[in-house]
Amino acid sequence: DSDHFAYGAVLHACSGLALLGHGKMIHGCLIHCGFQGYAYVGNALVNLYAKCGDIKESNRAFGDIANKDLVSWNTMLFAFGVHGLADQALELYDNMIASGIKPDN
Repeated sequence: DSDHFAYGAVLHACSGLALLGHGKMIHGCLIHCGFQGYAYVGNALVNLYAKCGDIKESNRAFGDIANKDLVSWNTMLFAFGVHGLADQALELYDNMIASGIKPDN
């Protein structure tokens, strides 16, 4: 089903415009449709919440991603970094390595 790609694209637009309220409404739709665990959609949620200043919800969205890919890990690392949370970023990096994901260049 390709609907989750459309949701992801809309979430990326909300991130770019810092439209947290709209993003939360879409997040509710994703939960209802069962798409929040998809990596593409989950990555967009992590990004949305981080860019809108809600690091707690960003981290929660990261935790909801069923099969995290390199983009998932990098997006959450970026979120921690932007919010000055170096200790959490380092811990997450260690978890990424432990899970078998290798960092890119």
